[in-house]
Amino acid sequence: MVSSLQVATHFNKQHKNVVRHIQGILRNAPEFSRLNFELAEYTDAQGKPRPVYDMTRDAFALVAMGFTGPEAMTWKIRYIEAFNAMETKLQGYLPHSEEEEKVSIEQIRPFRPCFRYAKPSLMSKKKMDGIKGWLDYWCYTDNLELNDAKKQLCTVLQVNDLSEVQEDNTICAFNFIWWSLFKIKTKLGDELTKEQLSAFNGLLTFWEKCLGESYNNIKSFICTKCNLRSFDEIKQHSLQKAFNAALLGIFRHILCNSIDNISNI
Repeated sequence: MVSSLQVATHFNKQHKNVVRHIQGILRNAPEFSRLNFELAEYTDAQGKPRPVYDMTRDAFALVAMGFTGPEAMTWKIRYIEAFNAMETKLQGYLPHSEEEEKVSIEQIRPFRPCFRYAKPSLMSKKKMDGIKGWLDYWCYTDNLELNDAKKQLCTVLQVNDLSEVQEDNTICAFNFIWWSLFKIKTKLGDELTKEQLSAFNGLLTFWEKCLGESYNNIKSFICTKCNLRSFDEIKQHSLQKAFNAALLGIFRHILCNSIDNISNI
């Protein structure tokens, strides 16, 4: 079984678009869908319930065949190669007499098409320790209990415990925690102190004056990254996330060694 979240991550699709694609299959092939798709629910990073589908290998193949893009094209080509390999092997088993037919049946029966699916494996301890360290930092920036952070991550990855996280969930885990380091969910709280406001503006001034980025682009980058309409929504509890976004933009600018707009980096 594979989930629509994993499919979205693998093919670089938005999950809502994958769900919409699956729902089209459900309407047009109800009998197939009843046996191969199972509707479930998960809680997203904003605490909202969202639909997710678990699917069999046959359902996965049907969904993937409807995708476009380089990842989908690579998968389709591999699928065709596997099918052709199966056909070639089956042709080698075709009987030429009744006696050969009996032998051929025994040869064909155990044969299965060789799809190139990687065998699921648990995430390595080294990588999991790194993710747990990242969770500690997320808890600090969000004033969040570690168990709550673990529960949110497990919900997104559809596991009961972090010990069940598989290697192919790595990108999904990284993306979720990365997104959480910047996204400001609550716009209410204590206003910034004079010292906090001075420190934040000082960082932006460095970015603008020393790196040559326009203030409007800086503001747009931080507001987009942090889910803000204006800097007025930055409060004491969320200042660290605004700092995270500003430092990310500065480091990108320096590392890319570019004077282009930050939106193009």
